[in-house]
Formats: sequence, C-alpha cells, structure tokens
Amino acid sequence: MHARSPQTRRLALGLVLAAFASACTSSSEVGGIWRSASAVPGPLVGGDSDVFVEVSLGHYGPDVAGLVRFFHDPDFEDPLDAAAPYRECACAFVHRGRWLSAASVLDFQLRGCLPGASPQAPLLVRAELTLDGDLLDGTLRVEEPTSPLFGTEQPLQLERFATIGGADLQCETPASAEAGNVASGR
Repeated sequence: MHARSPQTRRLALGLVLAAFASACTSSSEVGGIWRSASAVPGPLVGGDSDVFVEVSLGHYGPDVAGLVRFFHDPDFEDPLDAAAPYRECACAFVHRGRWLSAASVLDFQLRGCLPGASPQAPLLVRAELTLDGDLLDGTLRVEEPTSPLFGTEQPLQLERFATIGGADLQCETPASAEAGNVASGR
C-alpha cells in the first residue's frame, strides 16, 4: 500500500463526494467513465506509441472533478506505470472542471504531464469537449506559455463507458515523487 499525501487524500475524498452527489441529481450529464474508442493520435497524448485515455468524472451542477488515466491497450487493462520515467505519465487530475449546460460543453484543465508531450516541461492543458449523446468530442490545447508545445492542439473523442466507482478515482502514487510521473497539478 502506498502512502498518500494529504492533498491526494483530500482530492480523492472530493472526487468520491462529487460522484455520490452526482448520483443524486438529474443534472449529471457528464458524470461517469469516458473512454477513447481508439488510440489517441497526436503530440500531446499519443506521441510515438498507442495510448488510450480514460476519464472518470464526478459532476454536480456546474462543477466537475475527476481523473484522467492512460493505458497501453484498448481493453484498458494495462495502465501506464506511475513509477516509470516522466514521459510515460500514468494519470493527471482534472482541475477547474466546469459543465456549461446551455452549450453542452465540458471545460477543464490538466496540469503536469501527458504521455507523448515534452518530458519535464511545465504543462497546462485545457480540454474543451462538447457532449453529443454518449460522445464527448473536442480538443486538448497547451496553454502553458513557457512550454515548447504552447498553442499545440490535439483532438480528443471519448465515449461514455460506465458509471463511476471509488476505484475509478484513484491514481497510484509512486513511492518517490521524484521518480514518478503522476500529475498532481501542484
């Protein structure tokens, strides 16, 4: 069992509470698990290898919290390793998630790392996805001005997969934060 930082524990608790709260309201259009149907191509996520994306979201009113995890395979059974070199990037927490119901748009930020992106470079990525039935479709865009990838955009399309559970909101934390690649956004 890995020791969890106080910030990670608070975020996990917040995600669980958001997931439970979303089950109590009909306004939870985007709450649940979303997955890419195919490998995500591009400079930010795919890079030189096949990477599949899973987004677990808790949604209540306009607020959205969640976790983005990355996998090697289309069955989502082989996650990228949290203790691997930074470039692999196991997962990233959703920051400032907002649901704009009038426009059916989900907007959030990822801070830290994405597989395929420049290693060890600061990264602030904005996701803007439009809901159309069981499909979230849109783009990821690098908004970190000091990043060599500033302004780079990549399409992202996710399909609704399942409802969310507690295990879906966990990102394995490596024993040494220096050696790992989990993007806490700190």
